[in-house]
Amino acid sequence: MKQAHFHSNDKLTITVNGNELILKKVVQTKAAAFDEFFKESNGDWRCVELNNGDAIGKEGYRVKVFPEAGDVIVITFNSQSGIEIQKQRSALVVSNSSFNQKTGLVMVCPITSTQRDFPLHVVLDQRTDTHGEILCEQLQSLDYNARNWQFAEAAPDDIFKRVLFILDKIIGK
Repeated sequence: MKQAHFHSNDKLTITVNGNELILKKVVQTKAAAFDEFFKESNGDWRCVELNNGDAIGKEGYRVKVFPEAGDVIVITFNSQSGIEIQKQRSALVVSNSSFNQKTGLVMVCPITSTQRDFPLHVVLDQRTDTHGEILCEQLQSLDYNARNWQFAEAAPDDIFKRVLFILDKIIGK
């Protein structure tokens, strides 16, 4: 999915739909109103196009305000220590939307492109644009706004459920 780019002179209509904002470009307006809206969000809104095709010239965009359970996001894992995963990479969100929204934190399992055939890893298949293995043993809680997250795609439900099953075996009774 592509990000949309708006300019300070773009006029927008804003609609809330669950945890998403729908932004539609209308006509030019005063820059101050647009800047004021984005000042409240720290300029950290992720825009995802509504239609297929080039985002330039499209009129409607969905904006994800916080990550949801089952989302594959791109997030920065630095600083790390020892064998912990590092750098910016994809991760599967396993915490529920209410927790994510209320705390500003997100619990994720990082995704690696290295195939290890390890029993605590879940392989992403051809149904996803993201390739690799989900590392269930490296569950982390991260401040998603401080780590500059981006929505990539939603994971297939069966893959998400397999990850939750493994996590339950790791941290459950």
